[in-house]
Amino acid sequence: MNELALEMYGWIWSTVDFIGEHMNQCNPVNMLPPEVLCMIFQFAAGGNFVDQLPFAAVCSRWRAVALENKSLWSTICVTSYDITPLVALREVAMRLGYTGTAPTDVTLHCRQPAPDMFFDPLGEHPLLALVSRKSHLQSIRVEK
Repeated sequence: MNELALEMYGWIWSTVDFIGEHMNQCNPVNMLPPEVLCMIFQFAAGGNFVDQLPFAAVCSRWRAVALENKSLWSTICVTSYDITPLVALREVAMRLGYTGTAPTDVTLHCRQPAPDMFFDPLGEHPLLALVSRKSHLQSIRVEK
C-alpha cells in the first residue's frame, strides 16, 4: 500500500511539473526574445544587483536569460557602511563572477576615506588583486 501511495505521489508531482512548465511556455512574456527580456530586467532593476536577483528566481528560462547576459551584472556598487572594507571587496569579487568578460564598472562606497583601510594584515591590496585578475574592468571608483 505504501509503495502504491509513493508511486501515485511521484506521478502527481511529475504531472504538476509538466503542466506548470507548459503553462509557462504559453505565457506571453516567455515568448519574448532573450534580448528583450534582458532589456526589461535592466530597466526594472536600474542596475541594482540586489533588485536583479529576483528575476533569476522566477523560472528556469528567466534564470538562464539573466545569468547568460553578463552585461546585466556589469555595474557593481557596494556600500561598506555596515561592513568592513575587506568584506566589501570580497562582495565585489563575488559579483565580478557574474560579469564574465563584459566591460564592468565598480563603485565602492566606504565609511572611512583613509586609503590604508583596504590593506589586509598580510600587506596585499585587494583592489590590485581584483584588477590583476579581471582585465574587463572599465572603472573602479572608491567614494566616501
